[in-house]
Amino acid sequence: MNNSVIPEGYEAPSWPSLALPYGSIETRKILYNKSDVVKYVILWSMYINAGICAISSFFTFISIRKKRYIPIIIVAYGIYGGLIGIVNGFIFGMAFWYIIEPLGFSILTIHPLFIGLIQGALFRILEIPNVKMNTM
Repeated sequence: MNNSVIPEGYEAPSWPSLALPYGSIETRKILYNKSDVVKYVILWSMYINAGICAISSFFTFISIRKKRYIPIIIVAYGIYGGLIGIVNGFIFGMAFWYIIEPLGFSILTIHPLFIGLIQGALFRILEIPNVKMNTM
């Protein structure tokens, strides 16, 4: 975005405000700064990956005979997913900014959610070969 199109007195919308892509320009919540876009993508990626990892670890480790370790495993794997979400969110957020910004499109607050969902799905798809076939 050009600095000339940023409205005077602009403040980034609070997270997780989602704006649908229709409606008047006054009701849309638009992200103008690179740091805002990257922050939104990191937050969505972190939460989505943590949830995916926690749910998948629950179903993967449900067959463990010592059931008392399952909560520890779920929390640890959720933290791992959150950390991976931070790294992936930063990479995807920067890539998204540098692809969209030169084109001059507006970045609504719902776009980082979609980037987080795509990145979380890719994370899970790329992780599937690591799961043993007998646990499926």
